[in-house]
Amino acid sequence: MPLTLVLLVLAFAACSEPASIPGGRALPGDGRSESSPAGGPRTGRSAAAVPELERLEGLPYLDRVPAGAEEVPASGVTRYDAALAQPGLNLYVSRPRAEARLMSLEGEVVHVWTSREAQPSPADAALVEQLAGWHHVEPLPGGGLLAIVENRALLALEHDSRLRWSAPLAAHHDVAVTPGGDIWVLVTERLELPADDRTGGEPSPPLLDDHLVLLSAAGAERRRISLWEVLRRDPRLGPWVEKEAARRLGMLAPENTERLAEQARRAAAPATRQRLEERLRLIREALGGVSDRSPALLLGELRLSPADLFHANTVEIVPEGWSGPWRPGLLLLAVRNFDLLAVLDPETREIVWSWGPGTLEMPHQPSLLPGGTVLVFDNGTRRRRSRVLEVEPRTGGVVWSYDGGADRPFYSAIRGGAEGLANGNVLVTDSESGRAFEVTREGELVWEFFNPDIDTDPATRAAIYRMARLSRGRTDWPAKAETGQ
Repeated sequence: MPLTLVLLVLAFAACSEPASIPGGRALPGDGRSESSPAGGPRTGRSAAAVPELERLEGLPYLDRVPAGAEEVPASGVTRYDAALAQPGLNLYVSRPRAEARLMSLEGEVVHVWTSREAQPSPADAALVEQLAGWHHVEPLPGGGLLAIVENRALLALEHDSRLRWSAPLAAHHDVAVTPGGDIWVLVTERLELPADDRTGGEPSPPLLDDHLVLLSAAGAERRRISLWEVLRRDPRLGPWVEKEAARRLGMLAPENTERLAEQARRAAAPATRQRLEERLRLIREALGGVSDRSPALLLGELRLSPADLFHANTVEIVPEGWSGPWRPGLLLLAVRNFDLLAVLDPETREIVWSWGPGTLEMPHQPSLLPGGTVLVFDNGTRRRRSRVLEVEPRTGGVVWSYDGGADRPFYSAIRGGAEGLANGNVLVTDSESGRAFEVTREGELVWEFFNPDIDTDPATRAAIYRMARLSRGRTDWPAKAETGQ
């Protein structure tokens, strides 16, 4: 088993059996009664068992993914129906490169942004692969770009890649720009809980909290919101969050982490065991809080342990004129490790809607559609098949879904995304295949792309975290990039 897959034993031991909602009740706003059997998460298998290690082989948190069984792997645009596909340009990052590409529907790269600002040292990048390159990017008006360097910084670049500013934050996964130019970004922080019943009266190892940080257009921090503080205060979610925190702290007890580490050692190939011991040592240092390693490296290692409590991966701002039930300026979030979508009022710091447990499995990239519904990529990590769902937030009902059918099933265990397009189609990022595709609401495949960033020995291609389709008329249409300026 490759080294990174082995380390996932520590992380997915905490995720494969989701915590129960206290009392088995439905979550607020999910459209189900409290007695509904679908109101709580499904029960997974015990992650401590040896068969769970075999299941984890299908959960590669890698920047290089298998390129396919074909002698000549698929590469570039393999399908394009110009009459049915949404016109525009595609923006994506080829992991683990520190660059973003803007690509036509025919597959021509028309512009590239790149910068080595805030990149990790080669030694750190070699230990924790996901720290290298850019995690995610978002366009700015006029052809600029926001780029996340995981756990290290948020960068703002000009259209020609000149650095506008760099904010030294443990940024990760997602960033969103307000109409006034302010910026919401997800940031990781260590969460040190006081000694109490959760910790058996002993000082606790750290958990990871996700903060929503608001920056000015110039990158200066305005305020931040702790997801731990928001969720634990919620009358319905709070008991569940407290229970899950206690469960993860129990898993981080020395005797339990050593048991999981021993399982990882047995599963590791001989050639990787020396690096495995180094990474296990780093996890112990990160949990102990005493280390001369870089903070970004230690946070990256804690992502590969049960310390990763929430794993929020999306922040989207409710726009002006949206026809759904929430006012502009509220924030739509995805909390992966709770199978949860939630809407946060950043002024009151209260959750006004939540949905997902019992239906979603480790979701990514919920987004708001013009008709007042919510689109989300449901990874399906426990059922081993992904799908895209459209949800009516007022009732919690699923009004549309796509899973590829019998002919084109797809499965991205860790990453993935779905974006509603102006013509009603949906752009799907099948991250763990290095693939993106567009389908109509009838399920017709009208555009397909395989990342051509391929290595031949072994045959692997670079993963794509998330692809976006930029269309004319959007305020972030990269006019300067399009014209080659």
